[in-house]
Amino acid sequence: MKTSLQIPVKLLSAALSGLSLVIQPRSTVAIAQFVRFKADLAGQLTIQACDTTSFVSFHCPNQEWPATDFLFPASALANLVGRLEPHEHITFIQEQPEIVILRCKVEERYVEERIAVISAEHWRKQPDLGEPLVVFDGSFKTGMSEVMKRILASHRAYSFDGLLLDVPKPNTFYVVGNVTHPLFYGRSFNLDLLQPAILPKHRFLGWNGFCNDGAWNFSVQPQQGPAKWVKLKSSNWTFIGTTLPRNYPSWRQVDLDHDLRFQNKVAFGQHSPLPSNSLFRGLWSS
Repeated sequence: MKTSLQIPVKLLSAALSGLSLVIQPRSTVAIAQFVRFKADLAGQLTIQACDTTSFVSFHCPNQEWPATDFLFPASALANLVGRLEPHEHITFIQEQPEIVILRCKVEERYVEERIAVISAEHWRKQPDLGEPLVVFDGSFKTGMSEVMKRILASHRAYSFDGLLLDVPKPNTFYVVGNVTHPLFYGRSFNLDLLQPAILPKHRFLGWNGFCNDGAWNFSVQPQQGPAKWVKLKSSNWTFIGTTLPRNYPSWRQVDLDHDLRFQNKVAFGQHSPLPSNSLFRGLWSS
């Protein structure tokens, strides 16, 4: 049975702007070079990419999309979208499990091409993390994104890269980031998080398109061994990734008042590295 998806180029371009941070054209893992088009029985269309440790999904606006599921070459999709005007559409016709017909208008002419795709059976199994535990929004989410951006900008080869959400005791919540030589930490917040987790160092988590896409709903799930899966869901995007399979340094044992490495300290305020309206009130060592 044939299924047909007619998707606006503008919508595909919006999806690729975030998925391109995950797609790996030169990866030896074949599925890292593809994007997944999946429309469920409820008519919700999701365009997804994955790498070896994470999944990123773009949720298309609600409408009655016909049920379908296939993997399409990411480079071919990006090249085609780049050649078309935003107001145009691309039609994907799944004729067979591994054949999709592309139909679109190029330079005032309608063209059609058969593209070999991969069955969705080859896609990595995505963990089910259930309902969100915590909602990150407002200046708290802004502060988290700024710390992640600084972690991404750091070229220091630490073995514990990532952003730690620490819960030393009930009703006490810290955000810790390995940004410069020492650690950055935010003062405690009262959030309903029962166990610590580490957000992996990933380009998507520092991308403005995700940071500015509404509140983040956060979920975490243990898996075999010390690593865990975490999920951040915004209005149009979902990030699912595995945290670092190792313990974060015991940052609370550092004596900031007597450690010579922390002689230069700047309290967050009007001229701090993070926005002045941020809820983060930690120390940043130069």
